[in-house]
Amino acid sequence: MITFLFASTQTTSCLITNLIIFLNSHPEWKQKVRSEIEEVIIQPYREEHNGDLDLSDAFTTEKVYQLKNLGLVVNETMRKEPPIHLSQTYQVTKDT
Repeated sequence: MITFLFASTQTTSCLITNLIIFLNSHPEWKQKVRSEIEEVIIQPYREEHNGDLDLSDAFTTEKVYQLKNLGLVVNETMRKEPPIHLSQTYQVTKDT
């Protein structure tokens, strides 16, 4: 069980690290994602809560699913730098 917990945190940290690297190397996408988060999550939350700066409950599942550009960036990051590298193994059955 500990192995599964460690593996999940390892893959998540790799994804987040690669995502930050991707966004820093592509400033146009970084700006798109920032603008999208501001537009979809932060502005409506502040309007609803009279400018409250505590955003701890602003990120709901429904709101996160509306972040299309973020989804594109995450998928591209995982395509280019998968958190788990798969390799094929095979058994040698005949010595030459």
